[in-house]
Amino acid sequence: MAATAVRSVATMPDSPATIEARLRTARAAGAIALVSLEGPPAELDRLLASLCGGVISPLEPGALSLRAIAALDEAVVARPRRDLLWLMPHGGVLVVDRIAERLESLGVRWCADPGDALRAYPEASDRLEAAMLEALATATSPRAIPLLLDQPRRWRERHALGAEAPAFSSRDEDRWQRLDRLLVPPRVCVVGPRNAGKSTLTNTLA
Repeated sequence: MAATAVRSVATMPDSPATIEARLRTARAAGAIALVSLEGPPAELDRLLASLCGGVISPLEPGALSLRAIAALDEAVVARPRRDLLWLMPHGGVLVVDRIAERLESLGVRWCADPGDALRAYPEASDRLEAAMLEALATATSPRAIPLLLDQPRRWRERHALGAEAPAFSSRDEDRWQRLDRLLVPPRVCVVGPRNAGKSTLTNTLA
C-alpha cells in the first residue's frame, strides 16, 4: 500500500461494475483511518454486505452506522453521496492492512492514484479547499495543520491579484520545503556497531 493514498478496483461477482477505494489518511499509527469507496450505488451496497459478512440494511445518503468489518474491527461507515462510502476503522496500520487484504480477496487492485480531490471531499467549497483537505488528511505533524488551513485563503487572495501577483521567490521555495517536511517528515536511521551508543544518542536527540 502507498504511504499517502491507495486506489483499488473491486469487481463484485457477476458484475462488470467497479468500485474505487482509497486510503484517505496517512498510513501510520492513528486513532481513526478513513477509506473511501466510490462506485455505482448498488455495487457499493453489495460490497458493504460482503465486508460485513452477510445481508445488511443499505446505508442512505447522509447516514452513518457502526458496522463490523470483515470480523476484523468495528468501523463507522458514512455515506456522503449515493456513489461514495467512507469506512472509518481504528487507525492501526495492521487493521488497515487486514481490511485492505479483505478487499483484495474481492478482486481489489491497489495503486497510488489519489483521484479527484473535489469528488473525494464533497464538503469542500472549491478545488483549493479540497486539495487542502486531502493534504490535511495525510499530514504527519500537528504543526502542519494551521498552515494548511490557511492555504485556501492565501491562494484565493493570490488569484484575485491576477497579473499583479508577485513572482515566487527563493524564500517561498524555502517555506514550501519546510511545509513538505511537516507533511512527510524525513526518516532517520542511526547505524553503528553494538554498544557504540546508538540508543544513548537517539534518546538524547529525542
